[in-house]
Amino acid sequence: MATEVIIITQRIGFNPTKDKFYANWIGSGTVSIELYNTQGQKLLSSELNNKSEAIDVANLQSGVYFLHLELDEKVVLKKLMIE
Repeated sequence: MATEVIIITQRIGFNPTKDKFYANWIGSGTVSIELYNTQGQKLLSSELNNKSEAIDVANLQSGVYFLHLELDEKVVLKKLMIE
């Protein structure tokens, strides 16, 4: 089950996921994505250049994670649930 993340300026929406989520955005430049666990450890860091990319999280345990996304100098922080 994949989850879709939609970034339009500062808006993001997604559902719980098990294996991967998709990042889709409107805007120029690169999207920086970082994923943190609840202890604040950075588990993933990626620069996305395409307008739509899949992010694999199948190796992560079930739980709550935090996404830090940056696009066009705007920062968005959101919670990601992995089942």
